[in-house]
Amino acid sequence: MKFIKEARPSSDGGDLAVDLVSDLHADYWDRRYHGVASIVIGPQLHAPAIRPSSGPRRPRILVVAGDTTDSMPASLRYLDEQFRAEYDWILLVDGNHEHMESRPRLFPHAAVEPLVRAWNERRDGARLVYLPLQTFRIGGVAFVGSCLWWDYASGRRSPSHHDDAYSRAVRVRAREDWDDLRRRLETLNTDPTVTTVVVVSHTVPHAEVLNWSSQDSGTHVNAAASAGILRERWRFPKVKFWLSGHSHDTHDQVMGGVRLVANPRGRPLDHNRVWYARRSVLIRE
Repeated sequence: MKFIKEARPSSDGGDLAVDLVSDLHADYWDRRYHGVASIVIGPQLHAPAIRPSSGPRRPRILVVAGDTTDSMPASLRYLDEQFRAEYDWILLVDGNHEHMESRPRLFPHAAVEPLVRAWNERRDGARLVYLPLQTFRIGGVAFVGSCLWWDYASGRRSPSHHDDAYSRAVRVRAREDWDDLRRRLETLNTDPTVTTVVVVSHTVPHAEVLNWSSQDSGTHVNAAASAGILRERWRFPKVKFWLSGHSHDTHDQVMGGVRLVANPRGRPLDHNRVWYARRSVLIRE
C-alpha cells in the first residue's frame, strides 16, 4: 500500500516552486558514473556543473523525471553527490535507462525500496521520495508518478512488431504503471484536502508534444495514460501539471487544461547541452 509523505505546508500564498530535471544521462557526460553507457564528452573528466534555476526564490523540492544514469544505484549516487545538500526533498521516478542493467527484464519497484530507505537513514540533506511507491503531499498539492513506459499503441508500427522479451516486459509494466496511477488519481479525487495533483512521468504524456519528426511516438507515449487523463480530464479534474522527460526535447504548453513541462538534458550526441540548468516550475494550488 502506498503511503503519503507529509512536508511542512507551502508558503507564498499557496504557490509552490519546484525544480525540474530529467534525462541527465550522467554516465554519458561524466566518467565517475560510468556504467553501461560507454560515451563520455570528449577528453573531459566531467561536464560543467548543472546550473541552478533562475527565479525569485530557491525551490526546496527537486523533481527528477528519470534517466539519470543507466542503473538505479548509480542514479541515486549521482543525485546524492550533486543535489542532496541543496534541497529538502527529491522526488524521483524511474526512466527506462535505470533498467538497462537488468534488460530484458525490468526491475520491480519494490527493489528500489531498500535503496530509498538507506538514503533516508542519513539525516543530512534532502529526503528522497520514490514516486512509484509513494505519493508526496505538501499543503494541498499531491505529487504522483512513475515511468509509465510506452505501449507501442500510438506509433507508426503495430504493437505486434515489438514481440521480443524486452518489448513484452515493457507492455506489461506500462499497463501496471498506468493502472496504479489511475487508482491513485481516483483516490486523490475523493480527498477534499487535495486541490492540485502533479503527475510526474518519464515518458511524455501525449504524442503532440513531440517535436522531432523522426521520433516514433509508439516508444515515447503510454497511449492508455494519455487518453485516460488528457483526453478525458473530467475524470481527473485535480490534475493540473504533468512533468516529464524521455524525448530529450523541451516543452512547456497547456493541453486540456493541464500544463505540460519537460526539461531534459539529453546526451552529448543529441542536443549536446554542455551548459544545462534546472528549470523552476511554479505550482499554483
